[in-house]
Amino acid sequence: MSLTPNKKQKIKQKNDLACQGCGSVANLTIDHIIPRAQGGTDDESNLTVLCGQCNLTKGFHLPQAPLWTRIKYALGVRKDMQTMELSVKNLHRAANNRITSVDKKVQQLNKHVNNYRKQDKKLVTEHVNEQMRKASELIKERDEAIHFLWEVVQGLAVRIEDLEHGDR
Repeated sequence: MSLTPNKKQKIKQKNDLACQGCGSVANLTIDHIIPRAQGGTDDESNLTVLCGQCNLTKGFHLPQAPLWTRIKYALGVRKDMQTMELSVKNLHRAANNRITSVDKKVQQLNKHVNNYRKQDKKLVTEHVNEQMRKASELIKERDEAIHFLWEVVQGLAVRIEDLEHGDR
């Protein structure tokens, strides 16, 4: 099949610049809906856009609803799981960054407390109480971030289990 760049772009735009099997926008190819080996033509009405994975899965077969449904479902589950895995990694990184930040602030506050212990006891008491209140608030923030991350992970685990059992 010899297509001009303009014709390829027109077909891709007709298909919303996305794979018609799974919706991917990466590694797109132009494919025959009805393979030439089975009487299909190079006419634009017989051409569609597929990503490399869907193209390999389709092979030289005629598109049949059950096949396309299986392809879309299998690729959709894989992409959903990849997206969830990435989300969990990003949430984990964000929570770790926040925890590290809070821990550093607590360490700084502890240094201040130690420095003030050497000064007047009255001032020290007032300042220590203020610093302890701040430290308590920061620890509470850290605990809330950990709790939130735990809830997200539990929700994702349930979603992954649903996807593995075919509940979409």
